[in-house]
Amino acid sequence: MTSSPLVSVIVPAYNAEAFLDAALASAQCQTYRRLEVLVVDDGSQDQTYPIARRWAQQDKRFVALQHEVNQGLPSTRNTALRHAKGELVAFLDADDIWLPDKVALQVDLLREDPRANILFTNYWIWDGEKDLFLRYSNFKKFPEGDVSRRLYYWSQFGISSVMVKRETLDAVTGPALQ
Repeated sequence: MTSSPLVSVIVPAYNAEAFLDAALASAQCQTYRRLEVLVVDDGSQDQTYPIARRWAQQDKRFVALQHEVNQGLPSTRNTALRHAKGELVAFLDADDIWLPDKVALQVDLLREDPRANILFTNYWIWDGEKDLFLRYSNFKKFPEGDVSRRLYYWSQFGISSVMVKRETLDAVTGPALQ
C-alpha cells in the first residue's frame, strides 16, 4: 500500500434523491482527501442522476455513472468497481452518511497492520432525524479478528462501514471486475 492510497468510494443509488446529497456531502467532507467517489444511478425514476452529475461537475473527485434501466444492487456496485482506480475500496449507500474522519481512521489502521484485508466500523442506526442506537453497544459482541468464516452465514457489519483492499476484492471476484 502506498503511503497515501487512493480510496474509491462506491455509491450505488436508486431513487435516492431524498438522501443522496447528504451521503455525498459526508464523502466530500472526509478529512482524508485522496478519494474518488463513484456514484452509479441504477435506472432511477427521480432526480438521482442529475444530483450525481451536479456533484461530478462541482468536484473532480466525483464521477456520475448511470444504468438506463434498474439492474439491482450487485450489478450497480460492480459497475462502480469496474471504474474504480483506488488501492482501497469503501462502500457508502446512498441513504447513509459518514462521520468526517471515517476514511482517515481506517487508512491509519491499515498502515498500522498492513496484513488486514477488510476493515469495518461500528455505526449508528438512525431514522433520518436522530440516532436510535449504536449497532455494537456491547463490545463483547463486536466482531474482531478473522471473521471470514462468520461471513458465510451473515454480514456482521453495515456495508457503509466497510473498507477493503482492492487486491482482496480482485482475488475474490476474479477477472470479471478487473
